[in-house]
Amino acid sequence: MNICVDESINFNVGKYTFICFILILCFCKMFLSKIYYRYLRSKKLIFLIPFLKKKINKKLGNITKTIEKDFNNNYDNIKKLPLTPFNDKQIDDKLKEMMNVHEIDKNKISGVIYHGEEKHKNKLLKVFERFVWSNPLHPELFPSIREMEIDIVNMSIDMFNGNDKCLGNVTSGGTESIILACKTYRDWGKNEKGITKPNIVVLASVHPAFDKACHYFGIKIIKVPVDDDGTNISRNIFRQINSNTICVVGSAPSYAHGIIDPIVEISDYCHSQNIGFHLDCCLGGFLVPFIKKQENLDFRSKGITSISLDTHKYGYSLKGSSVLLFRSYNFKKYQHFVIDNWNGGLYGTPTIMGSKSGAIIATAWASLLYMGIEKYTKIALEIQNGVRRIVSKFKNNKYIQIIGEPDINVVAFKSCSINIFKVIQEMKNKNWNLNILQEPGGFHMTITNKHLGKIDEFIEDLEKSIKTVIKNPGIKLSGTMAIYGSNKTIEESLFTKNIVDNFIHLLSKKKISYIYE
Repeated sequence: MNICVDESINFNVGKYTFICFILILCFCKMFLSKIYYRYLRSKKLIFLIPFLKKKINKKLGNITKTIEKDFNNNYDNIKKLPLTPFNDKQIDDKLKEMMNVHEIDKNKISGVIYHGEEKHKNKLLKVFERFVWSNPLHPELFPSIREMEIDIVNMSIDMFNGNDKCLGNVTSGGTESIILACKTYRDWGKNEKGITKPNIVVLASVHPAFDKACHYFGIKIIKVPVDDDGTNISRNIFRQINSNTICVVGSAPSYAHGIIDPIVEISDYCHSQNIGFHLDCCLGGFLVPFIKKQENLDFRSKGITSISLDTHKYGYSLKGSSVLLFRSYNFKKYQHFVIDNWNGGLYGTPTIMGSKSGAIIATAWASLLYMGIEKYTKIALEIQNGVRRIVSKFKNNKYIQIIGEPDINVVAFKSCSINIFKVIQEMKNKNWNLNILQEPGGFHMTITNKHLGKIDEFIEDLEKSIKTVIKNPGIKLSGTMAIYGSNKTIEESLFTKNIVDNFIHLLSKKKISYIYE
């Protein structure tokens, strides 16, 4: 079939072809922008392709089963409330059945158990028993709990060189302290500076509780990468600060690497710009004041407007307590929640929790008094000495490297020449329970009072583990360690969060892998 086309039609076709080409280029540019690129990679789109969905589900199912295997044991979980009450023996038998499943050497756990001595524990339990039914939500019924909280706050303010204008509260832990701090700065920024699109500037090593807080409260979190030393210079942090910044965060030390950020420099800058500065001292709150006295890591630095410190870590109290301090009323007033038109009466709380155990406050109060400056200083210096011994032993090791220059309580390791996850696995075989790191892959050891007689054993076992990995390059990773070992492929496939989410499900359910069947 022959078709004749005149010149005007040819011109129009060419013109429209060119216009279409330009439109396609614009669309492609938009489509390949960050937003559309994320969507292209999204799980929903991938799962529309049957063979990919089947392959990914199989992979996720196998990984989840590995986690289940690591978790699970022969304990028979209770399925429903018993018809008749258990007696003491039945309760005791059930407890023994659970506790005998995963007995580990509590002297080889990184962090978690910070004091661990029976005598101290028993003293706290006696205090706990006296206030077991108390609730600080009702100060008129339990006035002594209020007095104890005031005492704890006062002692904490003094430790961090605050004055009588400083205020604070006891919270349920470091995460609540951090969440409350972020909520406070959001409301402060909105009411005092008119900021409606707030951001918080942090270093990438900051505790994920800040990510959680920003997620909850609609705050943008701006992260400054950390260098090989586990922190960054202050001017790189300052570059990220803008007119919407409500707070900057510094760690003393950081959880992952045990490194202190450039606190004083950040403080000076924030003070000059009228920006909040939170010192996250949850991990070092009862170490830093006793071994870093001359470094102004406290309210002597005028830009520091709030500090979080955990009484249930190196404060050696029972789990479930922390302290959040503010420099002044001008900040602290935005921490509170008040509702004055509820038909149940006037309601207000200083923290996220309403009702909570007054016994936890009582044991935190007692722990601070039982320890005192002398005991806190003695243990803090011994922990610091343990860190220095480990650093001295491995600082020139050619197979593993220490991240930064730790000098408080945490020593972090990475490697450029051997598989660091295999080293962790070998240490696990020697009953060491270490914290696994990523970006870069590695591990850390958080030294506590429980480790003071174990430093030499840790050094010896780590040296042996490194030698084993070097001599046996074919060692295979197993269990959850295999997941970390293949972490790069998981990250690339977008499904790291699925694995973590399944892990969380398994904290309250025996199996979850059935979702992939």
